[in-house]
Amino acid sequence: SERIEFRTFASLMYDESPAGDYQLICIDEFHRAGAEEWGKGVARLLEANPNAKVLGTTATAIRYLDGQRNMADELFDGNVVSSLSLREAIDRGIIQEPTYVASLYSFTETYLATKNRIMISNNKSEEDKVRTLHKLNGLAHNWKNAKGVGSIMRKYFDGNIRRIVVFCTNVKMAAEARNILGPWLATAGFRRMHFYNIDYKEKNVKKEMEDFQMDNFDGIKVAISVNMLNEGVHVDGVDAVVMMRSTVSPNIILQQIGRCLTAKKTEHKP
Repeated sequence: SERIEFRTFASLMYDESPAGDYQLICIDEFHRAGAEEWGKGVARLLEANPNAKVLGTTATAIRYLDGQRNMADELFDGNVVSSLSLREAIDRGIIQEPTYVASLYSFTETYLATKNRIMISNNKSEEDKVRTLHKLNGLAHNWKNAKGVGSIMRKYFDGNIRRIVVFCTNVKMAAEARNILGPWLATAGFRRMHFYNIDYKEKNVKKEMEDFQMDNFDGIKVAISVNMLNEGVHVDGVDAVVMMRSTVSPNIILQQIGRCLTAKKTEHKP
């Protein structure tokens, strides 16, 4: 419609003189308006349209890593029409409680860093260092003999798993993820698998997304995502999420978990 205009936060950032004839301004994922430069663009838009009604939506109004700022308070004076936390949605049976599994899959870097810290420590005697290194080497031995992530996937991923979204930090990790995930899934009993590159820099990303959503493959579909699918897009039929992205942000963790949660009633636990 000519009466509706879609804008990104980034485009507002560069718009020094936004139009002043909007009647309704909808800010999706409004927690992002707390970002320093994007927030300036939103502020200019609101200042230029003092008579416009403003509606904001987000699943994560708190900017946990930004001084616990509550953007619902900052933008809307705390006027929240409706709010439903993940915990409450699960408790009320609106969405199904997922099985959450935490697993260490890389030990070498941690082992070497810890060994180095022990060796150069000024707080330990040589005898203490030898004893601590002996314990560390015992842990390393146990790790090498562990069954690994594949056996964990075999335990929790049954034959009903059809679509998995994997979150990675960057393109390099996404490439490595394919090599890691293949053996894991094979160990878990999956023989037919197809990987999809869901990266905002991928020129065929639209087709990759469409194909990932279609029921056109008799096997398991694995979408490896870089800076996409965290928010704003929900793909139906995702049975599991693998979080290989390092983050300390509760917002990102909640958003990633949310990709396999749905209000639709499903037979299988995500």
